[in-house]
Amino acid sequence: MSFLRFFRLSKNSSRTYQFTLPNNTDEYLTSEVSTIGTWVDGRTIYRKVVTFAQGPNSVQLSIPHGITVVDKFLKVYGGMNGPNKTIVPLPYVGDSLDFSPNTCVSLDADDTNVYITPINGMGQDWSSYSGFVVLEFVK
Repeated sequence: MSFLRFFRLSKNSSRTYQFTLPNNTDEYLTSEVSTIGTWVDGRTIYRKVVTFAQGPNSVQLSIPHGITVVDKFLKVYGGMNGPNKTIVPLPYVGDSLDFSPNTCVSLDADDTNVYITPINGMGQDWSSYSGFVVLEFVK
C-alpha cells in the first residue's frame, strides 16, 4: 500500500503538492521485504531479518538466512539481547579501553549463512544472549 501526502510550501501558498511515500520502508520481517527502496543501478533493495535464540559460545555461530539469490549485501547489522535487558550491537567492538579482542564480535554473511564470530575464536560466552541480524541486499 502506498501513502499519499499533501503539503503546501507556506500557509499563504495556493499550490498544493503531492508525493507518494514508498511502500514498507520501515518493515522488519523474517520474510523478504522487497519494497524498501532502489539501489543506485535501479534494482530493488530487499530486507530480511534473521533471528537466533542463542549467541556464540567462543566459536563461530552459523545461521542459514534462507535467501535464494543474493547479488550483493548492502547492509548487515544487528544486535544481541542479554539476560539483564542489555543490548550488544552487531558487529561489536570490545568495551575495554584497549579494545580487547576477547570482547569483540564480527558479523558476516555469504550466499547461504550469517556468521557471528567472537574474534580470535576465544571470545566471551554470549550463549545467554538472543538476537537478530538485518540483511539488506539486491538480487
